[in-house]
Amino acid sequence: MKNIILVAAALFAAGNAAYACDVCGAGAGGQYIGLLPAFSRNFAGIQYLRSDMYGAFASAYKGRPDEHTHDVFHTLQVWGRYRIGRYQVFAFVPYRYNVRRSTETGDLASSGMGDVSLLLNRVFVERQQGRVRHTLFGGLGAKLPTGHYTSIMGAGNVQAMSPGTGSWDVLANANYTLLRGNSGMNADVSGTLTTTSPGGYRYGSRVGMGVSVFRAYTVGQVRISPQVGVRYEYAQADEYEHYKGWVNTASGGDILFASTGAQVAYRQHGIRAMCLAPVYAHYAGGDIRPNYRTETGYFILF
Repeated sequence: MKNIILVAAALFAAGNAAYACDVCGAGAGGQYIGLLPAFSRNFAGIQYLRSDMYGAFASAYKGRPDEHTHDVFHTLQVWGRYRIGRYQVFAFVPYRYNVRRSTETGDLASSGMGDVSLLLNRVFVERQQGRVRHTLFGGLGAKLPTGHYTSIMGAGNVQAMSPGTGSWDVLANANYTLLRGNSGMNADVSGTLTTTSPGGYRYGSRVGMGVSVFRAYTVGQVRISPQVGVRYEYAQADEYEHYKGWVNTASGGDILFASTGAQVAYRQHGIRAMCLAPVYAHYAGGDIRPNYRTETGYFILF
């Protein structure tokens, strides 16, 4: 019972995840695990994730009005974990639907399978000291170029909306959880090292880190698990041609989020919701303003 509660308390913070944290379409995707105790339970789940961004760009032509954009990124993702001894295998399989509404070019939509991500983590610490439990795991992974990608040279707007990146990227993460009774805290760090996509476009490498606190409450066989925290993300600017260093100025920057979430679990089943609100952002030189990110999902333990 306690193991189920702890896993349930953590799962709603792991999204995108697992979303990861898309800031600008496929290019910003990076998986992070968040709160996830290292017990010997496997899980599988499905998530719906949404991220909104607003842009305002000065016109390069005299007398022409500035361009204003509203980007909406939708992701429906299947994901899960399977543990083998001290090793954990994570898999993320997304489907994306991205929409850009622009005062200059009208609507642009793109949909299709996103890039599959795989992570292999090792549990380095799993220790109980009285009522206090410590867990630490970390590892490496890869983002595969399985998603639909539009390789149009110089079309930064097109690449931003593409469901896939067309590149093989290296993922890294580390995760620590301190638990005392039904309360605890989690700290994690993750990074994505990108490579060049077909056509010469390279999405910026990125790093993210977060801290959160959580508590699990039990009412009969129902578990209610709230959590709050903060998350920081930094992304390098994209490049039109990596070897020439042509920078896409509508990308790159850093964002600080405040996060809150809650979930309800019954036996092996659970539903959850989470929201990240930007409290500071300097992205694309201030031309792009990130808005809320939201996530809802269902999972099953086995």
